[in-house]
Amino acid sequence: MERDRTAPAHSPAAGRVAKSTAIRSGDISQRQNDPFQLLLLRAATVLHGRARTVEAGRWTLAVLVGAGTVAALAFVEAQAVAAALAAVYAVGGELVATLLQRRLSIKAALVQEQFDTSLFGLEWTADRPPIAVAELALLASRYRGADEQLRDWYFDVSSIPEPMAGVLCQRQTLTWDLELRQDWMWHLTAGIAGYLAAIYVVGLVLGMSVAMFSIWLVAPALPALVALASSILQHRDSISTRHRALWLLDRALNSASAAELGAVSQTVQTAIFSSRCAAPRVPNRFFQGRRAALELGAEIEADALRARWGRP
Repeated sequence: MERDRTAPAHSPAAGRVAKSTAIRSGDISQRQNDPFQLLLLRAATVLHGRARTVEAGRWTLAVLVGAGTVAALAFVEAQAVAAALAAVYAVGGELVATLLQRRLSIKAALVQEQFDTSLFGLEWTADRPPIAVAELALLASRYRGADEQLRDWYFDVSSIPEPMAGVLCQRQTLTWDLELRQDWMWHLTAGIAGYLAAIYVVGLVLGMSVAMFSIWLVAPALPALVALASSILQHRDSISTRHRALWLLDRALNSASAAELGAVSQTVQTAIFSSRCAAPRVPNRFFQGRRAALELGAEIEADALRARWGRP
């Protein structure tokens, strides 16, 4: 399953890799639909679903705490306590939610790493061991979708020889939802900026003191504002990691030899794993609204890559 992709071209190891690559050429598109590969995707999908549930709960609780804070502010004697509790939850609740979501994201990333390293013949370089097969089977058994939704995970690279085929699949991973995440991050940023600007104007118009401004306008929204800021930072880190890996990959595609591509592919896979571990969720409704454009763009790019790198 794992093999040395970084050995010099003149070494015996490189010869073995070249021979193995020749045997495996063009079959990534078939291997990704093997039973064990589909089991990995089912397990990863279940874990991603759990992470989305945590994300939804995080935002729901932030809104409920904010609404409860507003209700409590109607009682003068409870105003200071309500504001303090909102601040405590904003920090403590966000910390717990972030840790839980990251734990699930890392686990899902490990499963996807098993899928990719097995499919592309890469070494396991993650800082955690692979998920045990027994646990994978248990997770996969809880998948309620159809396998047809998981088949052909990567676009058809049957006309492209390895290691180029694997590298182009990695490129698809890096570019798939990059613009979506950037778009969502700017929506979150605009939301924070808009709210802060609005309450500043309200505070000026009403002539609020700093204490009243903080209690009435800042405290109720604090849980949501902290969650927004945390999500923005996480998206920014994930986007930055993907951009760096994409730059490295594109530079290698334009100038590297087949042997060098193997080394670059290993480095890029490490970056992909890091990005998956850190990546927060984009709301499903936001994704669905842009899915058609994403899929069309992916199809156009796939056609262009096959035309450039496929066998004549």
